[in-house]
Amino acid sequence: MASKDDPRRAETGEGVRFVSRQLRRQGPGCWDFLDLFSDKPWSLLAVRAPIQEVTETYAETRGAVRRAEDMVDQDMRVAAEWSHVVQLRGDVWTIVYRDLRQWFWGDRYRTGVTGMDLSTFLSTRTVVATYDAASYNDDAKYTFEVYEDGRCVEEIRWLKDGELLFHRCADGGKGASEAVSREAVSQETVSQEDLHRFFQQQGVFLPPAKLDVDGVQVRLELHGVDRSDVERVDFLVFEEIE
Repeated sequence: MASKDDPRRAETGEGVRFVSRQLRRQGPGCWDFLDLFSDKPWSLLAVRAPIQEVTETYAETRGAVRRAEDMVDQDMRVAAEWSHVVQLRGDVWTIVYRDLRQWFWGDRYRTGVTGMDLSTFLSTRTVVATYDAASYNDDAKYTFEVYEDGRCVEEIRWLKDGELLFHRCADGGKGASEAVSREAVSQETVSQEDLHRFFQQQGVFLPPAKLDVDGVQVRLELHGVDRSDVERVDFLVFEEIE
């Protein structure tokens, strides 16, 4: 991982920019991702499978109209709807950045369906997470879902003020399963530390990422990650701009 926190040290390809950043937390979790995003909306999923399998299955099940593999040095034209797919070298998880700026309507629902589909077709575990900064008081702000072989084994939603909306385990358990900290459910509130633990307990490292969209090109910024840390970055387009 990059070791110097100097934003001027940026290695740029056409499709991906690697920005040097000192990570506050090493190992699995999402603390640095949350720091980078603050109160901005996002939706993503982690898939326990190689990136080639994830990209192929995602493209086929969602009907991708454009697909670019290993696009670090490729020129990515902006579209009406897209996703970035990232796997770090040596990691068993592939991360699908479904939306990093709440561009796409109905994204929370679509991300959940995608997580279920990928879990089903790849016979694996997927972790779905969304954050809706503009949610209404009676709607979920944070949503987490865990799928195992296509079956939802846990679902948890928090309201905008951090109050627990509901928590459901497939086995009927009343406490938190391995997917979320017991403290967050028992206290019925959620904090940034709880969100970090959610990914940590799944063994998922969520690389800090941002989008750079200039109206013509799309670039993914990965912070605290060097080019040598990345196995591959793919780009899937589901709808072009008319």
